[in-house]
Amino acid sequence: MLTKMNHEQVSIFWPFVKHAILNSQSIPKSNQDGFANDILQGILAGNTQCWLEYNREEEEVKPYGILITTILKDIIYNVPFLYLATAYAFRKLSDEELQEDFKVIKQFAVDTNCEYIKSNTGNERIKQVFSLIGMIPTETIYRMDL
Repeated sequence: MLTKMNHEQVSIFWPFVKHAILNSQSIPKSNQDGFANDILQGILAGNTQCWLEYNREEEEVKPYGILITTILKDIIYNVPFLYLATAYAFRKLSDEELQEDFKVIKQFAVDTNCEYIKSNTGNERIKQVFSLIGMIPTETIYRMDL
């Protein structure tokens, strides 16, 4: 089950959240603490959302995955959109679980007046998931490290 965490829950699960943030991104070790702290500040300020995928049947809550989202503004079309910033799973989630979870994310985007949902990834499994839930590739991003 996917649920949006409140501030208290983020504090409780922060070690898992931080692990997910740092292991889903290619962040140089020297920048990791600052990057994680920036995400935490965004969550605590209400600008960034932290979602927890957890067990459905058991009494004890065991985190299975973390999703970080933020609402951004498309500067070309002047519309808000939901950006899926970080996705990390502590175990492989089934296609059915992911489809159910995405219904929650999609409803959140609708409820917050977003025009679309966007993300970027180089992870093959996440590309498969995006395709499964109906997302389509719209651009290719190139980068040169200096």
